[in-house]
Amino acid sequence: MESLRGRDFVATQSRLTSIFAVLERLVQQSETDPEVRLIELQRQRDNIDGEMQRIRGDDLSAL
Repeated sequence: MESLRGRDFVATQSRLTSIFAVLERLVQQSETDPEVRLIELQRQRDNIDGEMQRIRGDDLSAL
């Protein structure tokens, strides 16, 4: 019985995480100022580039 309680929490946490991700996307996509949108897209691109470098092992600061 006790082990089932953990699963409920994980499922609930997963759903909440999904809801917050969708809300964040809605906020980002509803931005009408092109400069603000471009800044946000650049930030996302930088994050993706950094993650790709870490995966490739190019990021020496991760050592």
